[in-house]
Amino acid sequence: MRTAFFALLLMLLAPPSASSQTSDDSQSKGSVQGTVIDSKTGQPLRGAEVSLRVLGTGNRGEPNSSISDAEGHFAFDNLGAGRYRLTASRNGYVNRDPRFGSGLRAGMVSLSSGQHADGILLRLTPSAVIAGRVTTEGDEPVPNVFVQAMKFTYQGDKRQLSDIGTSTTNDRGEYRIWGLAPGKYYVRATHPRGPAMRPGGQVYVPIFYPGVSDLSRTQPLELHPGDEITGIDLSFITLHSVRVSGRVVNTSSLPAKDAQVTLVGGSGTMTFAAGQASTDAKGAFEIRGVAPGSYTLIAEQFGNADPEKVTRGRTPLEVGEGNLNDVEVIIGPGASVSGHVRVEGKTNPDFAKLTVALDAQDDLSSMGFAPDVSNVPLRSDGTFTFHDVPEGTYHIKVLPLPDGYYLKPSGEGDAVEAGVKVGRNHAAAVELTLSAGAGHITGTVAKDQQPFAGATVVLVPDGTRRGQPRFYRQALTDSSGRFNISSVTPGDYKLLAWEEIERGMYLDSDFLQSYEDSGKPVHVEEGANLNLQLDLIPASD
Repeated sequence: MRTAFFALLLMLLAPPSASSQTSDDSQSKGSVQGTVIDSKTGQPLRGAEVSLRVLGTGNRGEPNSSISDAEGHFAFDNLGAGRYRLTASRNGYVNRDPRFGSGLRAGMVSLSSGQHADGILLRLTPSAVIAGRVTTEGDEPVPNVFVQAMKFTYQGDKRQLSDIGTSTTNDRGEYRIWGLAPGKYYVRATHPRGPAMRPGGQVYVPIFYPGVSDLSRTQPLELHPGDEITGIDLSFITLHSVRVSGRVVNTSSLPAKDAQVTLVGGSGTMTFAAGQASTDAKGAFEIRGVAPGSYTLIAEQFGNADPEKVTRGRTPLEVGEGNLNDVEVIIGPGASVSGHVRVEGKTNPDFAKLTVALDAQDDLSSMGFAPDVSNVPLRSDGTFTFHDVPEGTYHIKVLPLPDGYYLKPSGEGDAVEAGVKVGRNHAAAVELTLSAGAGHITGTVAKDQQPFAGATVVLVPDGTRRGQPRFYRQALTDSSGRFNISSVTPGDYKLLAWEEIERGMYLDSDFLQSYEDSGKPVHVEEGANLNLQLDLIPASD
C-alpha cells in the first residue's frame, strides 16, 4: 500500500506529460493548402509536383514535396512560422531555364505560429511546340540538321538571340522542338557540314524561317500557351562561294604573325562566324567558301608574354561574286580615354569607392568580339584614365552610382547621351557631372486592392532614352507591397509592375509595346520625391 501511495504521489507531483507538450506543439504548427490549375483552361491539374521550401539564409535543406490529386489539390502540414516558397511543375507545361526567367511558377507564403494558409492557387502554363521538315533543292530530306528555336533575351543590359530549344532532324528531315514558353521565336537551321565548300564552289549557309539567308527578312513565330505549330519547313539553298584573302599588319605596317582572323556575317544580334583563319609569318590569311553578303573581318593578336594583352582591328567587307584579294586589317593596342568627374551637390561622395566603366555599343558583343575594357578607379581629384581602348563607341557609367545622384547630361552630343567615340590612335577626353538632384520614387503595388509582395517594378524612360539601359530602374516589392527607386535621372517615364517577367525583357521595345497602356506616366523633376500607387500586371496577361 505504501508503495502504491508513493507512486500516486509522484504522478501528482510530476511535470505536465509529454502528451500535453505534443498538444501544445501541434497547436503552434501551421499548414499550406492549395490547387494547381492550367492557366489556359482554368482546370485543375492532377500529377503536378509541388515543392515547398523555407526561405532564410540558414535553411538550405531539401524542400518538402507533394503530388497534386485528381482535383489538383496539394497540402503541407506541421509547418513552423516563417516564409515559404511554393513551386509547381508538370510534364507538358513550361519549365523555364532560370537564365531567362524566374523558373517555375512560384508563390510566396508567410506563416505565423499556428496559421493555416488555404486557397493557394498555382497556375501552370501549357508549353508550345514548333515542328517541321528540312530539305535541300528537289525536296531531298536532310538528316542531322541542327535546328534552333531562338528568342531575344538579356544578359545584364546586352540584348542577344539565345537558344531556348533545339532539335536534330531524323532520316526524314523532320524536327520537333517542345517545352517552349509563350513568346516570339526565330527558327534557324544549320547544315551538318556547316558552311564547308562543296563541289563547284557551292556552300550552304545557315537559314532562318521562312527559308532565307538574309537575316533582315526573317519572320518570328508568335507562340501562345499550348500551341503546336507544324509545317515550319526550311529548305537549304546552295550559294556560289568565293575566297577572301589578305594580310594583317600592325600600326607600324609590320606583319602580324599568328593573328586570329574571323569573318562575321549578319548584323546586330543575328550574327554568325562565316570562316576563320590564322596568319602566317608574313601576316597573310585566306578564308574559303564565303557566300556573297555583308561581313565584318576581325583580327586579334594575343601577346606571348601576357595572353590578356590583345591587339585588335576590324574592317567591313562586301563580298560579291568574285574573290576578294589583298584585304588588309590593321591591328593596334587602342587609344587612351581620360576624363574628370565633377560634383554638383552639398556633399561630395567618396571618390575612393567609385569606378568608371566603358561598355561597348557593339553589334558583335553577343559573339564575344566586343572589346572588354576593365573598369578604372576614380582618383581623389575626380580624374580617371583608360588605356588601350579599342576603337568604337562606348557607354560610360560611374559605378556604383551614389545614392541620390545621377550622371547629368550636358546637352546634345555629350558623352553621357551620345557615348564616348574612340578612334584609332585618338585619345578621347570626357567631362562628367554627378548631380545630387536625382529623383526618388516610392510606392505600393496592389492586386485586387491588396498589397502584393515580390512584384517587379520597372521605371521605363520615354523618348530616345528608351534605348539606353542606364536610364531604367528596377525594384522588387517587399512583404507589404512597397518599393523604393532612387537615383532617378530627371525626365519623363512610365512605371510598371509585373507579377512575372523574364529577366531584362523590359528593355525590349517590342515587348513593352503591349504594355504601354498599363504603365503609369511619371514626370520626375530635379530632386523630386514621389509616392505612387500601382496596379499589378498579372502573369496571365
